[in-house]
Amino acid sequence: MSLAEQLEDYCREAGIKRDTPLYAALSTTVRAAEAAMAAAGMAQQAIAGARGLTPDGEAALVRRVAGTAGAATREGMARMARDIRWGVVVGIVGACVVAMSAAWGTGYYMGQGAGTVSVQITDKGAQTLCGGRPHA
Repeated sequence: MSLAEQLEDYCREAGIKRDTPLYAALSTTVRAAEAAMAAAGMAQQAIAGARGLTPDGEAALVRRVAGTAGAATREGMARMARDIRWGVVVGIVGACVVAMSAAWGTGYYMGQGAGTVSVQITDKGAQTLCGGRPHA
């Protein structure tokens, strides 16, 4: 069982959902650790038969592992930032729709009341001008 599968099992047991920032951070860390282990395995195969790493070989291995871990971390954080930005856009659009609906409803209600009063005033004025007789 891989580390990623173990992480998924542990998070499921702990109730940590996949869309949370904690899961994203843990997943990124596990991927970086797997990448580092793979890089170390490749380095070990490359130096098979040698007694140990030279200082230059050790420095190269550290740079390779650090680069792999950094790339995995950047990728995970970029994905999380895209998800957060999408959520913000959806929230702003939703708030605008709610605000426009409220403005439309308020304007409709107020306009209906003002229109009714205007018709009543006009009707009373016409009756007064016609001496109370119905007008055509």
